[in-house]
Amino acid sequence: MSRIVSNSTFAVNSNLEQLVSVANTSLNVADTTAQGSLSTIAGAVAGTEMQVDIVSAPTLNVSDSAAQASLTTLAGAVSGSEVQVDIVSSSGTISTSDSAAQSSLGTIAGAVSGSEMQVDIVSSATLPVSMTNANNSGSSGNLVNAASKASGDFSSEVDTRNAKNITITGVTTDTSANKIELFTAHTSGGTKFKISFDIYPDSNGNFFEKLDGIALNYLSLKFSNSTPATVTATALFN
Repeated sequence: MSRIVSNSTFAVNSNLEQLVSVANTSLNVADTTAQGSLSTIAGAVAGTEMQVDIVSAPTLNVSDSAAQASLTTLAGAVSGSEVQVDIVSSSGTISTSDSAAQSSLGTIAGAVSGSEMQVDIVSSATLPVSMTNANNSGSSGNLVNAASKASGDFSSEVDTRNAKNITITGVTTDTSANKIELFTAHTSGGTKFKISFDIYPDSNGNFFEKLDGIALNYLSLKFSNSTPATVTATALFN
């Protein structure tokens, strides 16, 4: 194994590591440019902190007359710590001396009661109304016209579909107070249904029945007298 032999000597530590001496160099602060820069930097230090202006703007020249006038206007709108703002500002005053305006205001004032405006929703002239009796429908003897009827016989039917009020009048030669029954049919000539009304002629054979607020399509009578009798019956309705 070969070795390198040197005549130079150098210092080592206990681990046989070479110790190297590094010479310090000094900054020549006598240089005027360096000293000026250091002074500027030192002027920005307060305590242990560097002072920095993030934004630096020029000062507004408030001696300018236009700027001062604007500032005065803004200051006049400030009350305490608030800026006063008129949302809507209109100019001009209505001249209430104008006769037309005064008349209109007087009309409006006349509609005020207390703190409320009185309003008529609908105002119209009075509508004249006259009442007349409705004409009755039905002809004399339309149920039975001087015909002989005995027990179980029916009269003719009368169409009362447009009626709400029906009056039945008549006379019979049967003076025994045998009942006369009332029937209705839904269709002309259809099945007859008894309704809860019976008529009893008086001792002279006269009879009368009034039906109000009733709805019948077709009306007919059924007789119960055992001895044939001559009957005339009429249905009037409206």
